[in-house]
Amino acid sequence: MKSYDMFAALSFACALGLTTTTAFAGDLLATYSENSGTLPPIYAWHYDVTFAADGTVATRYCKGYGDVAPDCATRSDKLPADRLAALQAALAPIAADLAAQPVAQLFEPPVGGGSTTAQVFDGAGAALLLPPFPTEADAARTIAAIDVLRAFTPAGAIDEAKSRAVQPQ
Repeated sequence: MKSYDMFAALSFACALGLTTTTAFAGDLLATYSENSGTLPPIYAWHYDVTFAADGTVATRYCKGYGDVAPDCATRSDKLPADRLAALQAALAPIAADLAAQPVAQLFEPPVGGGSTTAQVFDGAGAALLLPPFPTEADAARTIAAIDVLRAFTPAGAIDEAKSRAVQPQ
């Protein structure tokens, strides 16, 4: 398998893992994740942030390639009602745009380096993917959508989870 094929497969697997590793009582609104790319385990990291319709924001930070403690640490926050309403209002046009015109991913993603991917869920629960390597034509709207999710991530959530995750030796 070529290295870019392996990296694309890893990125896709990470995107799929976002919806299967975090359980919520309510429906999901969105998820996003970032990773260091393909590095030796001592330097590798990845995190994901998941937004639920009930206002729960789950953050998981992992060091190395592990998916459970002690390599990973989690933090759970609850958005206040006004912030949740603002997030839902910000995501509605993004979901409509993605449903009308899905983001196209590069056929051959770049080799090396990290990536960021996201999913926004429509009212029916369908995942609308913001791939890690969008085409040039779709890059600006992908970045804008991920910036919205970052803006609603509780302050310090990623850093706090990162500080408790244990780097494998």
